[in-house]
Amino acid sequence: MLGDAVVDAALAPLQERLAALNDAPPEAEPGTLAAPATSGRRLRQVSVLFLDIVGSTQLIQHLDPEEVQAVFDGALAAFTAIVTRHGGEVLRYAGDNLKAAFGAHGTLGTREDDAERAVHCGLALLAEAARRGDAVQRTQGHGGFSARIGIHTGPAVRGGGVENDNSLSGLTVNIAARLEQAAAPGALLISQDTWALVRGGFEAMLQPPLAAKGVAAPLTCWQVQAARPASQAPRARGLPGAETPLIGRQAERALLAQALARVQAEGRPQAVTLIANAGVGKSRLLAEFQRNCAAQCPPGCLLAARSQPSGHLQPYGLWRDLLLRQLAIADGDSADLARHKLLQGLAPWLAQPDDPPPEALGHLVGLDFSASPAVQRLGSDARLLRDRAVLALRLWLQRLAAHHGAPVVLLLDDLHWADEASLDTLHTVLNKGSGALLALLGARPALLEQQPGWGQALLQHERLDLQALGAEEGRALTQALLHQVQPLPAALAALIEGRAEGNPFYAEELVGMLLDQGVLRRGSSPDAAWFFDAARLDPQRLPTTITGVLQARLDALDANDRRALQLASVVGPVFWDEALGALDAQSPKALPALHSKALVQARAVSTFEGTAEAAFQHHLLHQVTYSTVLKPQKREAHARAAAWLTQRVGDRGDEYLAITGEHCARAGEHRLAAEWFLRASRRAKARFAYTAALQYIDQAEAQAALAAQTTGLSPPELQHELLNRRVLICDSLALREQQEVAIDRLLALGEAEGQDHWVAEALASRSMLAYRTGRLPLAEAAARRGVEVAERIDDAKNATLSHITLAFMAVEQRSFEAARRGAAAALHWAVLARQRMREERDDIFEVQALLVQAHLHGALAEEGPRSEVLAHALALARPMNNPRLTCTCLEFVVESALDSADAATATVHINEAARLAADFGLPVQQAIAQSLRARCELLAGDLRQAAHTAADAAQRHRACNNIDGALKCQQLQAEALWRSGMSDAAIQLWREDAATLQQRGDEVSARALRLRLADAAAPTSAHVGGEPDTSATTAAALRSVLAELPFLQQAQALATAPFGLAARLAAWRVLHRAGHPAAAQQRALAAEELAQALNAHTDPAVRARVCSVLPWHRDVAAALAQTAEDRPPATVHF
Repeated sequence: MLGDAVVDAALAPLQERLAALNDAPPEAEPGTLAAPATSGRRLRQVSVLFLDIVGSTQLIQHLDPEEVQAVFDGALAAFTAIVTRHGGEVLRYAGDNLKAAFGAHGTLGTREDDAERAVHCGLALLAEAARRGDAVQRTQGHGGFSARIGIHTGPAVRGGGVENDNSLSGLTVNIAARLEQAAAPGALLISQDTWALVRGGFEAMLQPPLAAKGVAAPLTCWQVQAARPASQAPRARGLPGAETPLIGRQAERALLAQALARVQAEGRPQAVTLIANAGVGKSRLLAEFQRNCAAQCPPGCLLAARSQPSGHLQPYGLWRDLLLRQLAIADGDSADLARHKLLQGLAPWLAQPDDPPPEALGHLVGLDFSASPAVQRLGSDARLLRDRAVLALRLWLQRLAAHHGAPVVLLLDDLHWADEASLDTLHTVLNKGSGALLALLGARPALLEQQPGWGQALLQHERLDLQALGAEEGRALTQALLHQVQPLPAALAALIEGRAEGNPFYAEELVGMLLDQGVLRRGSSPDAAWFFDAARLDPQRLPTTITGVLQARLDALDANDRRALQLASVVGPVFWDEALGALDAQSPKALPALHSKALVQARAVSTFEGTAEAAFQHHLLHQVTYSTVLKPQKREAHARAAAWLTQRVGDRGDEYLAITGEHCARAGEHRLAAEWFLRASRRAKARFAYTAALQYIDQAEAQAALAAQTTGLSPPELQHELLNRRVLICDSLALREQQEVAIDRLLALGEAEGQDHWVAEALASRSMLAYRTGRLPLAEAAARRGVEVAERIDDAKNATLSHITLAFMAVEQRSFEAARRGAAAALHWAVLARQRMREERDDIFEVQALLVQAHLHGALAEEGPRSEVLAHALALARPMNNPRLTCTCLEFVVESALDSADAATATVHINEAARLAADFGLPVQQAIAQSLRARCELLAGDLRQAAHTAADAAQRHRACNNIDGALKCQQLQAEALWRSGMSDAAIQLWREDAATLQQRGDEVSARALRLRLADAAAPTSAHVGGEPDTSATTAAALRSVLAELPFLQQAQALATAPFGLAARLAAWRVLHRAGHPAAAQQRALAAEELAQALNAHTDPAVRARVCSVLPWHRDVAAALAQTAEDRPPATVHF
């Protein structure tokens, strides 16, 4: 964790800025009138809002004056705060109403999104009025308190008159007042002029024409009902004041419409990926489709998200963006509020008994739900968290579609910047989800370089490669961009078409550059004609690339405006005026000019409350702008950006760890950056984002190395932590070579620094890795040295791990005395580790040590001690909030019960394991529980049900890609089929499995199945009158058994194969039928193996039960009971 000094260093630049702000005069309290700033008169476009409190007269009649004052003053103060929060100013209070303006602010001036802000504010005011009306009804016993609002946008004069700077006059003000008077209580009316500026962002109903004083024609007005979700508000792009229409793309639009219709008809997920170079029109095509869908799809069915260039710095960032947009969670919300919004939005859709908790999905995408019991029940199992969270996401999307009876459309853009965890989740949602879901995915060709097989693993996927516009469409685009140049000179049109080469964004920027240079000049009004100054145009000096065009536009800016845009690029493609002010107090003043030139665009809703949000017009513009910032300026700006972000996100800082680290790195704060990236790695690993976690470790190590170069110091504690994290992550990713290199470095560091704890840690890791990779001598040597070092320094955790490795190896080598000593030592140190609990998961080692002891008791056929040890392990595991470990203990207990033929005990624990696996969505554990249930049914003699259950278990194992588990279940299924008389079906399974096992190198199991096939192919009747069976089928079966006979000379030769004793008896039966002398030996070996199995049970009743219940044990007893002597075989011709 970061220490206080580190945090203080990160906050220092921002604290300086806050200190400067604290020296400024205090702002006026909400509800009070600000002092006049100036008496100058200014004509501006303004969105004027009037609010009137409805029901005031009735309340005055029923309440005393003090109560009236409390109600109305409190309401007006709250309304004022809402106006201020949305970027407006309250200019006048008159009794029970107020007048506010958006766009007339003395310092901010007119903003592109003033009308949107005003309408959002109006809706927020109505919501506050409704809340206060409920409170008045509840506390005073009188209803009727409400509000009505009117908004109009147009020119108005600010300043002058008796109200000085708070004066606002003109027809615009009169129309807004008339709209307020015409609005019903609880309603918001806006004019047609306002609606034209906000259309697409709100749901509204056209109202009857309204007469207004001073206006000749009746007013067209709209009643606004609600804001559309941010996901349904298409992002505009184009020249200042006008959005360029989508030209051409009829075939592509038709394909997307067909995909939507297909999803509607088939009701299953499908995906379409749009691949296009920058500026060709990928995002524009998606926006057009989004606009069309918004008019047709039910609210809530259109979900949009996009990745940013910093996407790799936030695991699951694409899904985080989608959820935060859809659930209206702002980055500036407190952690408690963000969690509340997520649960409020998701809980109604995830309310069925077996549903995963919505908290898991919130935790996965970065919100901190670690204190939630629902997340704590998952323990520290990152895979389980990911699986439950992704299931929650799938169910939410599926149920949205079912509820609305319409497809859910995902619009996911810029996937070439998405992190790997986001893309993996997308694959899972599309391949394992169900219901009507259409995913429209936008990306540049870089996605295909990062993911060469993109789309091939998706079950339903189409890829659409967008090309540049053709010549005819290029001419149409030029006509649309220059339609106000009349007449349009052919040479100018040809120049634009030739340079743009069908790239719409390039064409727009060329026209924008000509406007900046004065080659084109706007008229006096938005609709007026443009003027073309041919003398100013020099085609030879026009840039030939889009980068050159963008650079030329930057060069044409005023120095202050250019500096503001450069500093905004340091914050990112999306930035906030408050963040820009933290970098330079004067830069926010340049934003209106940057908006007017369409270099940046305002966003209606900010992710940080109280500060306006804006975005660069295009990611290319952001990249070009950032490239022009000099290194010293970058360093200082990134340091200030990191400090601002750290302060602004408050208790949600864990969501921005890597982003803060990136700012620190670019600021030259390398040691601090290394700390941030290390924290980001820990957080990513805990959410199963292992690839991102490893990338953050790479970045942390690189920053630590740069810090060492700068300071000459390389703190060994930081080196150790980075190497240790790398070992753990590489282990999770099965990157064995990288893991071994990191272990070697960790060991060398520990030895060089004299840190024996690090040495013991490295040796324990080395022994486990060598054991897993089959290098047993290395594993044993590392474990023995690890034991010596760990015990000498009283390191309980690493002593336990090294002893566990040695004990497991001893059991496999059948060195049982050494195994007993190792298992006992492991348990001793594991108990100490649990008692000390120096790390969060140190209690798990005692359970692991007990399972090692159970494994040893099983190998020694000591069923009593085995049962006791397993009961202890299960009792420890249950309260640990580690469902996977608890299931493992239950599986061990069931195995022990089945070996004792205790079907009742086995059934109880199978049911518990199955419930636990179902509750937590553990598919592997569900498959194991089902296979154990099939074994239990086989013992009970319910053969048909056992075959059915085993088949289901095999299918579950295959779904988990567990081929070994599936093969064992198929052998269990074949056993049940054979014993129920369905020999043909059993033989077919044995043949398939024998071939597969042979290919997989499991010779013992393959041999056991060949013996079963030989027995099944021969006649089932014994030879009569002491004469051997000399039939051709018996001869063929005998040849098969004799081929295997050299490998069957020792007891337990088939012990590792499922039903190995049954295979031994199959060999005996074939030999016995043929009268072969080896039959006696095989029967004796079968008897020996049965005796070993029975001797594991000291209780005579248990021995008797095991002998009588297990079918293959009964078969041995029957064979031993035969009185006929084996005879030498007659001559058999092979």
